[in-house]
Amino acid sequence: MSVSGDTGVGGRPEGWRDDDRDDDDREITVYERSEARRSTGTSEFWIFIVVTAALLFFTYQDSGDSLSREEGWRYAAAITIGYLLSRGLAKAGSSEPRVRHHHI
Repeated sequence: MSVSGDTGVGGRPEGWRDDDRDDDDREITVYERSEARRSTGTSEFWIFIVVTAALLFFTYQDSGDSLSREEGWRYAAAITIGYLLSRGLAKAGSSEPRVRHHHI
């Protein structure tokens, strides 16, 4: 088995431990990612973009049944605030690091 990277004394990797522990005592530490994903990877983000774009598109239509520009921007701001609050809550609930130890 070959190991690439920085080598220390005797050609072994840095941090190599050469002790007489039993194989039953070995442990792997796994750092898991939280459940909150990046904002562009969520369906909520794309729904937010589509709904806001559609809202502003219909705000600027010249037909008589469209929203006024003031109302359209007010609704767009409300949607944005709602989206930002939901992302903040999602991130707040997943701030704990998840570290698991597995014995091999």
